Amino acid sequence: WKESGSSSSSSGGSSNSTSTSTEVKVEDIGICFLDVNLDEEMWKAIKQGRVDVAQRLLDLGAEPALNLVPNFDEQTIDSSMEGHFEDYICATQLPSALMLATENNDLVMMRWLLDVAGVDVNLCQRRWDKSSSDFDFGGMNALWADSNYSSNQLSLPLVESKRLLLARGADPNQACKMYPYCTGYEHNHHQFRDKPLLCWLTRNEKLLDEKLIIRYGADPNCFYVDVGNEDDDEPKLVEDSYWPKLLAQKKDTLDMKWCEELLTKHGANPNWPAG
Repeated sequence: WKESGSSSSSSGGSSNSTSTSTEVKVEDIGICFLDVNLDEEMWKAIKQGRVDVAQRLLDLGAEPALNLVPNFDEQTIDSSMEGHFEDYICATQLPSALMLATENNDLVMMRWLLDVAGVDVNLCQRRWDKSSSDFDFGGMNALWADSNYSSNQLSLPLVESKRLLLARGADPNQACKMYPYCTGYEHNHHQFRDKPLLCWLTRNEKLLDEKLIIRYGADPNCFYVDVGNEDDDEPKLVEDSYWPKLLAQKKDTLDMKWCEELLTKHGANPNWPAG
């Protein structure tokens, strides 16, 4: 939301250039945005943490509860499927507006979205399914936010932002499909059940996030199942879990105090699995 220009002059073989930057006033935004997509500008304001701009856009009729970046190119998913494993798109790369603010650990913007703009704390990103596309994945709430997913680095824990979401009632037991189809397996992606948030956090080594969502009601007995394929003689199997996987750690790395807390306060089942 800045206008910039430059001018240059030369004399006797010397030159100098100057640049000017004029910031648009928030009260003038209605004039500036006459010919633009207000929802695109709302997304930009949320991404950049500009609550002042977001408020003006809201007053002009922009939608704050965006479940995907406006004008998303559906071909992005098709293109990712043509690449190598590292190129496959993951649902966490397609955030909702609330997930975007959470990824940025922007508590001010998150509170504005929830308290002023009236965004539901369980706002989910778009879910692709048979009714809308050839794929079946997505639909995550903002607790799936990952600050550094696209940089291939272990992301910093977003404890404070996720604590805010949980305190407002975000669902810690949500389960979703992560990818347009399940990579590394020959049988159909639809034979995989949705992965619980807790299993995803465990696989990505986010210990602080794990403990936080369990203390806010996530089920430590959750697991993720590959239902197999009878036609190919592929059996059912538990692809991932939280509590049994925790107990399978080496003795010198197992946090016994945390195990005790899971058993005595959070319903971890000592006879897992049951049923």
